[in-house]
Parts: sequence; C-alpha cells; structure tokens
Amino acid sequence: AVVSTQSTGEKRESNSASTAAKSEEENNGDDPFGYKESPTESQKPADNNNKNSEKVKKVVDNMIAKAGEHMEESMIGSYLALLIGILTKEEDHLEMVQKLMPEPKVLIEVLKKFLQFMNMMSLTSAAASKSGMQQIRSIVHWLNAVL
Repeated sequence: AVVSTQSTGEKRESNSASTAAKSEEENNGDDPFGYKESPTESQKPADNNNKNSEKVKKVVDNMIAKAGEHMEESMIGSYLALLIGILTKEEDHLEMVQKLMPEPKVLIEVLKKFLQFMNMMSLTSAAASKSGMQQIRSIVHWLNAVL
C-alpha cells in the first residue's frame, strides 16, 4: 500500500491494480477485465462446426452420387458405342448408322475414352484385358475408316 497525503486516491489505484492482476491470473492473461464467456456462447462455435461439417458431408455425398450416376451413364454409352461399332461391320447396318446418327464420329470419341478408362483400371487379368482392348481398338480403327 502506498501512503501519501491523498491516500484515498492512491489506495483506490493500488486496489484496482491488484484486482486487475488477480483477474489476469484467473483468466490466464486472456481478459484483464475478468469477462468470461457463458457456456452457451462457447458452445456456439462447436455447434457451427458440427453444422458446417454436416453440410460438407451432404455436399460430398451428393457429389459422389452424381459422379456414380455419371460413371454409370458413361459405361452404358461406351457399351452402346461398342455394340453399334460391331454392328457397322455389316454393310446394311453401316448405312443405317450413317443415316440415323447426325454425328457418328461421337462413337469413336466415346470408345477412345472407354479405352483410356480400361487402361487406368485394368481390373481384369492381363490377357483378357489386352484381348478386349485390342478388339475395341480394331473397332475404333474400323469406325475411323468408314465414318
């Protein structure tokens, strides 16, 4: 305690300084005024994080579902292009495909993408994979020649 002629004023100053020091110790130096958040306020960021993570999970699930649908449609399109390519080896079917398809070159592009996919995946045995891919390549070459 500091003693002087204005002891009341100085006491007040020394008391407020010791109160601030105690408050800082209690709050680990976070808040010199001793303000503490209520539990509901400290829980709000956690709740927001949970809501955000749920939103992110929903978005990711939605994207995975759309990607699955796209993959399924791509596979169906690839097999249809393969079937049409095989059918065009007969003259009658070739003329029909040329007549009915406005852009028959699309078949070639679809089959090229299918080949790329098969190269990346190569899930089947090496011999079966090579044989199937060789057949698809021959159909691509055939379609390039006739379309």
